[in-house]
Amino acid sequence: PPRSTLFPYTTLFRSEEPLIRCLYQSFGFREGVAHVATRRAVAQRLTARRCETLRADVERLADELLDGLQTQCDLVEDLALPFAALTAGRLLDLPDDEALRLGRLTRDVSAAFEPFMTPRQRTRMATSGHALVESLRQGSGLLATVRGDRDGTDEGYHGDLVLLFGAGFDSSASLISLGAKLLLEHSAQAEILRNDPSAIKQGVEEILRFDPPVQLAVRVSTSST
Repeated sequence: PPRSTLFPYTTLFRSEEPLIRCLYQSFGFREGVAHVATRRAVAQRLTARRCETLRADVERLADELLDGLQTQCDLVEDLALPFAALTAGRLLDLPDDEALRLGRLTRDVSAAFEPFMTPRQRTRMATSGHALVESLRQGSGLLATVRGDRDGTDEGYHGDLVLLFGAGFDSSASLISLGAKLLLEHSAQAEILRNDPSAIKQGVEEILRFDPPVQLAVRVSTSST
């Protein structure tokens, strides 16, 4: 894409890792028309009304996963990750089995946003990233919406696809695990939520403020005014 449509992450665009180049050319890191066009297309499909129609299904899913927990369990593996993958899959019109598979791949891919990676993480990121892109390219529904007239080999388009699933998956999974950790560390706050379910919404908002899933955000001024 033209240089003027991108934030100045030139060193990242020269990365030897295709997945990193894809992600940092996605619409989340673009500006102006290049950002707005894709964001508008996505927003038209991810409306508050559509999300509300999924509420009952998502609540049922949460109940089923919670009912399946044992006395001793891995909260991340048994609740946070499958819940996040399945809800992201419903938003993107993906079958449940495929959503769970893509969730596992996304865990490996998330290393792309780490400041430092081990050689093992880098290898898994590259392998899983390729599989994730190939799977998402075949998707319909919202995934097809971002395709539009874009060249199917365009790195920015591939980054759009990974960002759509990855952001919806990782933020939800991290919120559940971080929230549980905070409530275990602050038992008085947990007791308030147990005794007053009406405070749960406010509690979730406070967790997002106190320890949000996204810890790093970069903003770059593109002009002097």
